[in-house]
Amino acid sequence: MTIASVTNCRALPFSKGLELKSFVMMLILVLVWGGNSYAQSRIKATVIDRLGNAHEVAKFAFQDRAELEYYVGATRQVKPLNQIERIVFEGNRGDEEQTISVHLRTGTTELGSILTGGNAAPRAHDTFGSGRAEVLFTGVSELGPFLMRLNEVREVKIRHPPGAPIVREKRFKAVIVSLKGERFEVSNLRYLGKPKFYFKQGRMSRSLSISKIEKIDFDASQSSEEKRPVTIALRSGKVMQGTVDISHVRLPGETDRSYYTRLNEVFTGASASGRFSIGLQDVKQIRFRPEENENISAAEAKKSAQ
Repeated sequence: MTIASVTNCRALPFSKGLELKSFVMMLILVLVWGGNSYAQSRIKATVIDRLGNAHEVAKFAFQDRAELEYYVGATRQVKPLNQIERIVFEGNRGDEEQTISVHLRTGTTELGSILTGGNAAPRAHDTFGSGRAEVLFTGVSELGPFLMRLNEVREVKIRHPPGAPIVREKRFKAVIVSLKGERFEVSNLRYLGKPKFYFKQGRMSRSLSISKIEKIDFDASQSSEEKRPVTIALRSGKVMQGTVDISHVRLPGETDRSYYTRLNEVFTGASASGRFSIGLQDVKQIRFRPEENENISAAEAKKSAQ
C-alpha cells in the first residue's frame, strides 16, 4: 500500500501540520479497519465526489460497518447497506452535518441528516483521540485501499447483484415498563437504531437479535453506578445475564444533543401518542413480539411502493 493510492481519492487535502497529523491518524485507521471491513463487507459501490469524479469501490463500508447510520428527524436509523440503492448528500463541504436522501431498494426514500466530519463530536462515539470525528467511507479501489470523508462525497450508488432479494427489516412490538410503573406499548422498536440488543458479560461485548429475545429485566441500580445488570430471557428458553452501560459521564467534545440522545433515546419506536424514546436508566422490563418479516424481490418491492 502507498500513501498515493489512498490520497488519490482527493478526499484528504492538507497544507498544515494539524491537517497532516489528521491524515496520518486516518491512515492508521484505514490500516486497522481494513482487515475487518474488507472481510465483512461484500458491498460494491460507485462513489461520486464533489468534483464529479467517480470511484469504483469494492468491499465498501461506512465506519468499518456494512450499514449506514443517520437520523430521520430526531430518530436514529441504522440501515444495512444491502438494503440501500442510493445515497445523495446535500449542503456544503464545510457543513458538519448534512441533509441526505437515502433511496432504499424497497422503492421508498428517507430524508434525513448525517454527521459528515469536521471538528464535531460524533453522535455515536466512534472517535480517535480527543473527541475529533473522522467519518469515512472505506473500501478497495483499483488503486488500492480507499477512504473518503463524507463531506467530500456527493453521491453513492450501491451495486447489488442481479436478482438479489430484498430482506425487509424485522419489526418488533414491545411492552415497556418504566421504573415509575408506566406501561408503554411500542411498535417498530429499535435499540440504538438497530433490531439488536447489545450488552456485556464481563469484559466481553455481546449482541442478540431482538427476534431471539422474549423479555429483558433490568435490575435496580444506584444513580452513581455506571453499569446496570440485565437478565435476558430468550424464546428458546435459555436465560442470559449481563450488564449495560448507563454512564452519565460526558464524552470529550460531545454536544448537548448527542449527550441527550445517548442517555435518553436508547430504545426508540412509535406509540399511540407518537414517537417514543426511553433511556436505559429508566427501564424496568421489556417484553418483545415480532410484527412482520417478509423477503421480496427487488421488482416486487418497487411495484408495491408505487
